[in-house]
Amino acid sequence: MNQLLGAFLTGLLTGGLSCVALQGGLLASVIMTEEKEYLDDQKHQKAPKARPVLLFLASKLFVYTILGFLLGFAGSFITLAPSIRGYFQILLGIFMFGIALNILDVHPIFRYFTLQPPKFIRKYIRKQSKNNGDLGAIFMGALTVFLPCAITQAMMLLAVSSQNGLYGAAIMFSFILGTSPVFFVLGYTATRLSEKLQKNFLKLVAVLVIITAVFSILTGATLAGVQIPKISLSSTDSSDNSGTQNKGSSDSQSASVVNGKQEVTINLTDKGYDPAKIKIKKGVPVTVKLVTNDTYGCIRAFVVPSLNIQKVMPKTGEDSFEFTPTEAGTISFTCSMGMYQGNFEVTD
Repeated sequence: MNQLLGAFLTGLLTGGLSCVALQGGLLASVIMTEEKEYLDDQKHQKAPKARPVLLFLASKLFVYTILGFLLGFAGSFITLAPSIRGYFQILLGIFMFGIALNILDVHPIFRYFTLQPPKFIRKYIRKQSKNNGDLGAIFMGALTVFLPCAITQAMMLLAVSSQNGLYGAAIMFSFILGTSPVFFVLGYTATRLSEKLQKNFLKLVAVLVIITAVFSILTGATLAGVQIPKISLSSTDSSDNSGTQNKGSSDSQSASVVNGKQEVTINLTDKGYDPAKIKIKKGVPVTVKLVTNDTYGCIRAFVVPSLNIQKVMPKTGEDSFEFTPTEAGTISFTCSMGMYQGNFEVTD
């Protein structure tokens, strides 16, 4: 019970703001798409304020509770491969980008990014209610499962370690319930502001949705192993191709060789990977030891996308894996959100 209370308080005190920073674009797109519909159609009454926010939060709570059950029941075995999760994030980013362009009235084609039920269902809904945006709110709430913030991922790790489906579901339910008040206050406030500022406010939110979409696409590309060239204005920029944060050691270190095997130790800290760049030899087996020491957040989920390797680390502890590099080049590793990144430099 103390663990569940702790999960709720974590969501209430810190998780809400952390999740809003990452998932707020989805909630904003729901609110603004519905608001735009009502602004464009003068026959409608004022757009509902609380209902889309509540539906969004209810859907999110339901989906994360199911996820918690699956994580607790099957542990890390049921997690999607890094590349699959990465492509999901890319598609989600494209979808959000299209929603933002529809809000901005860039081109009529972007109206197809506004989620609506099939025509025959819409006709039925119109008979029952003047609002047909409920499905969009529910769908967007469910999509947040593909954009977990760092604190959410820490709760997911806790659900995995419970090894119990019902307890894992209770952990995620408690945490997401704790984040809901912050989401509701900010979401409801946004609807009140939009009534006064109308289309100018819609444009501002559309820009924020675009920023979230770009972040989703970039981090998704990292997880999928898609190399995106880094644009730098500095001629002294290092060879690190990461557009993400990593405040760990940036010095390149070489692996030591013991009994014909290369050995590497990577410290996973709240500031990044130490070291973040490691030189290894092609054709020689490598043993990588991962170490955490009172480490929080998504960096505890260590991923090597190109090798389909992922390790979920405890807050404090050690784990290891082995692989043999077969080609010279760069093998990137990252956290499960694509926010922290490092690489193995494979030489002949």
